[in-house]
Amino acid sequence: MKSKAALQVEPGGPVVIEEIDIPDPGPDQVTVQHPVVGALTLSYDLLQLAAEPALTMITYTAEPGTTTHDNLSFLASWAASQENDIDQNRLPALLGADA
Repeated sequence: MKSKAALQVEPGGPVVIEEIDIPDPGPDQVTVQHPVVGALTLSYDLLQLAAEPALTMITYTAEPGTTTHDNLSFLASWAASQENDIDQNRLPALLGADA
């Protein structure tokens, strides 16, 4: 599968958009399409909560050194720079929660 990815070749260098090959996800992996950085392949774990057996927590992680990890780091830095621009009263609506 092909996807566009935001790549930063050198620390502090420019971010460029390139088309890259994305391998099919393996067992315990999922690939999601992000509107800004493209395909993200994440590993997941299902955690059974002893205190609440009917609930399962799902955690998603990106392997260090992968394009997914780099793209999530890019999104985190972008989100951090935008954090002060968000009207805190609008945050629940932005997250899709009922006001």
